[in-house]
Amino acid sequence: MLKLLIHYFSGTGNSLLAAKQLSVELAKYNIDVVFQAIEDGPYPGSIDFDLHIFFFPVYATATPHIMLAYLRNMPDGKGAKAAVISTNGRISTRFRDGYQGWALHQARLFLHLKNYDTFFSDTLDYPHNLTVFFPPRLERYNWEIITRASSKIPLIAGKIARQEIYHRRFFWPNIIWSFPFGILYSLVGRRVIGKLFGVDAACDSCGLCASKCPVKAIKLIQGRLRWGWNCEGCQRCINICPKQAIQLSAIRVLTFMGIVCLIPLYLSSWHIPFFFSSKLGSAGSMILYAPGGILSFTLLDYLLFKLSHLPVIRKIAGWGYTGFYGRYHAGQFESRLLNKDD
Repeated sequence: MLKLLIHYFSGTGNSLLAAKQLSVELAKYNIDVVFQAIEDGPYPGSIDFDLHIFFFPVYATATPHIMLAYLRNMPDGKGAKAAVISTNGRISTRFRDGYQGWALHQARLFLHLKNYDTFFSDTLDYPHNLTVFFPPRLERYNWEIITRASSKIPLIAGKIARQEIYHRRFFWPNIIWSFPFGILYSLVGRRVIGKLFGVDAACDSCGLCASKCPVKAIKLIQGRLRWGWNCEGCQRCINICPKQAIQLSAIRVLTFMGIVCLIPLYLSSWHIPFFFSSKLGSAGSMILYAPGGILSFTLLDYLLFKLSHLPVIRKIAGWGYTGFYGRYHAGQFESRLLNKDD
């Protein structure tokens, strides 16, 4: 019997749901499957497995930062066979609007550097979890998207069991925009998202979000929540909160936008950008803007947190349009999907 290790990262359950269904299909080929959540670190003795599958969601056309860090710390694969499968956020039930970008190729490159022989890579479209930007679709639409994706899994299982070489095609001109977009999100975007979260009066300080955060970016301090700069942007916290108390704080968004717009104007009044632009170009200006913007936003973030014990401040800082709609978690479809397979 072949032994297979699934290394997975799943923010709101899409990748884990797909991995569980795949394990059911692989069992039909007499393959023994073991799961390892990458946030728990490398699996002891992982090199002893015959096959490896790396499962993760796509973030801004790229592999999640946490998955790349995990791959960097993997032991030498010594030629072990591997497969890479990503899940994309999809909104429409009529056309494919989820896009894997260069995420599959990025993961394959990291595995190649660790001496893994990646023979398979593909992607699956699952309901989006970008609750900070868009309201989740109705359950019937999400179910339609999930069942459509799940119909591909038996075919994928067959290819992996036969170790059939297959790699999803990538339209290389897309690298022009997807590469910098993914890098920018990994370096800056995910961190900013964490700093835009706030909690409303419904929060009862249960600590679930802090305990479930894959990178421990959320701290519960004296009954109040604070997000660190190491947020992964996985949307787990906002979607699993039983009170739906976590919001994209409107005041934090406005503060961030204000800082981004006002700092360059302030520096312009001192003719500082002219010097940098003439000597170092736009890169020089960015070197000057970035520290000032980070420092200003950090100070305001600290001030809002310190004042959050005041009901009026908590109410203002916790208000956001995300409070007007529901949440998404793939776990609600798990029993329905797996029982359907049986």
